[in-house]
Formats: sequence, structure tokens, C-alpha cells
Amino acid sequence: MATTAEEMNKKRRFIGVPLVTPALSRLWISAVTGAPKALVAPLISSLRYEMIAREDPKYRLPREPQTSVRDTLRQALQEVPEADGPRAFRSAAKKQKPTVLSVQRMQLPPGKDADWAADEYIRWLPSATGWLLPLRISERNGVLSFRLFVRGPSLLRIARKPNASRPVFRVLDGLLARESPRGRLEFRTVLDGNTLIVAVHQFVPRLPWWIYRATQALGHAWVMARFRRHLRRLSTVTQVETKESLELATSKNL
Repeated sequence: MATTAEEMNKKRRFIGVPLVTPALSRLWISAVTGAPKALVAPLISSLRYEMIAREDPKYRLPREPQTSVRDTLRQALQEVPEADGPRAFRSAAKKQKPTVLSVQRMQLPPGKDADWAADEYIRWLPSATGWLLPLRISERNGVLSFRLFVRGPSLLRIARKPNASRPVFRVLDGLLARESPRGRLEFRTVLDGNTLIVAVHQFVPRLPWWIYRATQALGHAWVMARFRRHLRRLSTVTQVETKESLELATSKNL
């Protein structure tokens, strides 16, 4: 730290204390410097252990050029202007909006694939919400709009990505969502081809985070649970129809 202060042309006084208090140090260092807690915590925790510099060559990486601490500091100070501050501190100042990742697994009816599941979900959704949420889905120029009633406000707009190997819908915007470069709804099959994964990636809610968790997040979980039961019922119906067809074919052969 003394060498860093010298290279930055700053005068700093160091006062030793007999106690090491990592928890307290993490709090005041983050508050004073603006450094993120994720960066400060492991550095402060390591202070309880001695770090001894050794001149023995066996502790050096073979064929790696050695760079002094001062040279490393000078290079770092040249890359980052002093006015901007350390890069880790700048990233802490700009708090990123929280994103949502939701992965749901369910069984597909026999003979169905991810493309069928995506179409079935869009067809099924308005009937699933019913009077509780009178949802209407319309399509225009490849964009699906989820609205309240026929002419109500758009809660969500998504667009299917062209030429994708599986159904992937990019999240555009709406009253419940902010546009994000990677926000998407995805359907894919895994394992034996009968297992469906419905995933929401990098979704940025428009609602405040605490309101989203208490409302929209619970609603999404409820819808996914109902869709899972819907596919299970379709699987049962398909299996019964297949069994009846086999019995009918067997009786005819007899």
C-alpha cells in the first residue's frame, strides 16, 4: 500500500492496530472507497494470514518474465486515468438491473417436440388465465403481443428468432418487461426427447424488484405449474388413445 501511494504521488499515514476485524473492515472500506463488497471481502479476510515474499527461484513460474511491483503499478495507472478511478469501483457505481432466470422442466406428450410445445403454450395461455387475467394474444409482423382484453395495454411483446434450431422468443418490451439484448423465452427438448425445458433468460422486469417477486414472479410460477399439468393430461389422453387403437387393431386381426 505504501508503494502504491508513492506511485500515485499521495502521502498516506499507516497506523497499526492490535486486532483484526474483517467484518468491520469490510463495511467501512466499502463505505469509504466505494469498492464492491465482493472485491473487498476476500482481500480483507486474507489479512489474518501472513504473506511472505520469497526470493527462492523454486517459487517462481518457469520461463515467465518477472515484473516488479512498481512496474505493474505504473502500467495499471497508465491504463486507467486517475479521474476515472479503478475499474472495479466504476462497475460498482453503476448498479445493474436485476435479471430473471427461470428454468422449468416438464414431460412432453409422446410424439411431440419443442416447436409443438411453443405453439401449444401460446394457444393454451389465454384459456389458462381465464377471468383472473383476461389475456389476449395477437400477432403482427412476427411480433406476439400479450394484452389485457382485446384492445388493452400490451403487457409483453416477444418475437421469435428466425432460423433458430429451437423455438426462441426475444423479449421486446411491455408494461411488465424492459428490453434487454439477451432477454428471451426458450423451449427445448433434452434427454430422451420427451423432456421439455421452458426457460426464461436475462429477463429484466419493469416493476420494482420487490414488487416483481411478490406478484409477477409468483404468477409465472403458477402458469408454468398449470402448463406442466396440462401437458401431463395430454400425455394421459394420448396414451389412452394409443392403447385403445392397439386393442382395436388386435381385435380386428383376431
